[in-house]
Amino acid sequence: MIEINLISEELRPKAASKQAFKGFDLRYVLYAIPAVFALLIILHIAFGAMAVVRYYQFSALDKKWKGMEPKRKILDDFNKEYAVYSQDEKLIKQFIEKRIDWSQKLNRLSLDLPSGIWFTDISGNPKELYIRGSVVSVERLEMSLIKKFIEALKADASFFKDFTSVDLGQLENKTVAGYDITEFNLKGVLRAK
Repeated sequence: MIEINLISEELRPKAASKQAFKGFDLRYVLYAIPAVFALLIILHIAFGAMAVVRYYQFSALDKKWKGMEPKRKILDDFNKEYAVYSQDEKLIKQFIEKRIDWSQKLNRLSLDLPSGIWFTDISGNPKELYIRGSVVSVERLEMSLIKKFIEALKADASFFKDFTSVDLGQLENKTVAGYDITEFNLKGVLRAK
């Protein structure tokens, strides 16, 4: 069957398939498909090569890590020992902070001691300090000398800082070589640390 179309070429409706692909050559699609496949293959090979390189790097580092095992063990042992010594050091520091400087206390006792008083015994334990002494006074001021001594100890901040109290205990009067002597006891209670 013969078909005659009298409409001019410009006014005729063009086929949709031809119009959609106008200016587009199908050959490019055929060239693009192998290029995409080639790109995917190249990327696959590159990622595979990177994985192999990473594997060998990991193997080398793992070998080095295993080679350092004896050194790590020595370091771990040292760290454990250091932790023990560090705890010991902390404990020693606490003891040093809590300890009482008895040489300073004895020095302060002698500096605060008025004339006419002397010590016959100084002893103590972790909670208390005991002082026994004697006092002689020609003017019969034994009690005022003892009181002055106790007040001087309480007023002396470097001596009294480790004590809660310093109290007078038992008194005893004696006569030695014609002199009246009063023997006394002092008890100092140490602060709890």
